[in-house]
Amino acid sequence: MKKLYLPISFYLLLFIHSGYSQQKEFTFGITPISDVEMTSYEKDTTAGAVILYDRGKARIRYESNGPVLTFECVRRIKIFDLSAFDRANITIGLHKSTTSRDREKISDIKAYSFTKAEDGSIQKTAITKEAIFYEDYTEHMNLVKFTVPNIKEGSVIDYSYTITSPFLYNFVPWSFQTDIPKLYSEYHTSIPGNFVYNTKFIGNLSIAHHNATVKRNCVTIPSIGSGSCSESIYIMKDVPAFQKEDYMLSEDNFMSKLEFELSEYHSIRGGVEKYTKSWDDVDYELNYGVELGQQSKKTAYFKKALPAN
Repeated sequence: MKKLYLPISFYLLLFIHSGYSQQKEFTFGITPISDVEMTSYEKDTTAGAVILYDRGKARIRYESNGPVLTFECVRRIKIFDLSAFDRANITIGLHKSTTSRDREKISDIKAYSFTKAEDGSIQKTAITKEAIFYEDYTEHMNLVKFTVPNIKEGSVIDYSYTITSPFLYNFVPWSFQTDIPKLYSEYHTSIPGNFVYNTKFIGNLSIAHHNATVKRNCVTIPSIGSGSCSESIYIMKDVPAFQKEDYMLSEDNFMSKLEFELSEYHSIRGGVEKYTKSWDDVDYELNYGVELGQQSKKTAYFKKALPAN
């Protein structure tokens, strides 16, 4: 198979802090008895629940009809008391286009609850397909809803799902911080070299570990060849619950999270399409652009429209 060497100039911006050894061991669907017996979170004893672990993996891959974005989410939550029972109610948004048939799809939904039985063993209850509901919410969004079954005080819940998206402009963001504390959160990204994203970190907290590498032959383009990817892991530990302050319009603007915005796309057949423009690009369009630039230079219209005195 022919190898496709994609642009990798943006790799120079990558930095390496620490290795994969920083990842936490976790097995979805199997919880230790210590998690079930946990009665409070020592760093925030007022919390009704705590996220023990969450992990996101997002990557761009190629199918026969072009590139798609896949996002996998895995999460484990400890529920301490009745006030946090709503944490078992899960809602997932799926974007859709209003001008085409493009829409995000969800698959592989799994969810379990773990409670301590009278004999001291762990009782595991799985969600059924009949308990998963789909809602046509707005013209831009569909919703998927389900409730993890058999929740009690002290329960632990696991859930996971996969989203496939045709929308590549906004690479999936990742929120390290929520309104309840987190013990551990990690995010994996894999981006082919012909996609250049601007990465922005929002919030006051610091990422504990970041590992960035270039992986060869990580993506295969049908009938074209293979290319390289930028692969990163971001990890944050002991994340405190976000505290909303007075007069704060939207706490989502201040929570610690990663956001990605597509800057450039290098076509595999040649050519570059820029999405995020520089100030030089704006200056050029103001002065020479077909629409705005040329119109702004015309003065005859104003001479005719304005009174002489």
